[in-house]
Amino acid sequence: MNYVFDIDGTLSFNGVSIDQEIISALLKLQEEGGEIIFASARPIRDMMEIVPKEFKDSMWIGGNGAFTKTDKGIDAQQLAKEVHEPILAHVEKNDYDYMIDSDWDFAFKGDLNGAFYPQVNSHLAKHLPLSELKTINKILIFEPSAETIEFLKKQDVVLTQHSREHLIDVSPKNCSKSNAIRSLGIVEYVAFGNDANDVPMFKDSIRSYCVGDSDYAKHATFTIEKSDVAKTILEQINLL
Repeated sequence: MNYVFDIDGTLSFNGVSIDQEIISALLKLQEEGGEIIFASARPIRDMMEIVPKEFKDSMWIGGNGAFTKTDKGIDAQQLAKEVHEPILAHVEKNDYDYMIDSDWDFAFKGDLNGAFYPQVNSHLAKHLPLSELKTINKILIFEPSAETIEFLKKQDVVLTQHSREHLIDVSPKNCSKSNAIRSLGIVEYVAFGNDANDVPMFKDSIRSYCVGDSDYAKHATFTIEKSDVAKTILEQINLL
């Protein structure tokens, strides 16, 4: 069976690491025949900072589906020029802080000492001026106004709002974790997540677990506490 895990808020609760108890449970599930797949809002580059080295050969989905990593390499979806240009013009006009990903490198405007930037793997990628990015694959806008959200809803993109962090993700049309999972040829899977970007996985999976009692839990089969994540992963062994 395939097991798809979101990372932040599902396996990691500090944005920096995954508890050893959870890593051990994942390894045990893999040893017993479970196929472990990671699906994150982070691009592949930043997933490398937090996914344990034991899973470097696993399939990864990054950028809410904009990036996929298999043994054949990394594939990336891009925002077309006619799509991203008006959005970037709006972002710059309103002087928003942002995180913009290309295929690998990135542009960032904001607090380098804040909670978000330490999650960026700047050792593997270049922090470039926005004008020097060769492609635009995903746009993250900090503290968007209601007017900006309405503007974005009129664009030909996928939006994922993170209300707790006051962020909005702008991704290519039809981009989602669940669509990326299907693109990898995966039909049946069990999903673990906690946020809005995990809801499509909850709906498409044969069984799903929402970590924490959020507004998104109603879409999952089960709701579990953070303290029960490792135990719940181990329980999957009896369901293989």
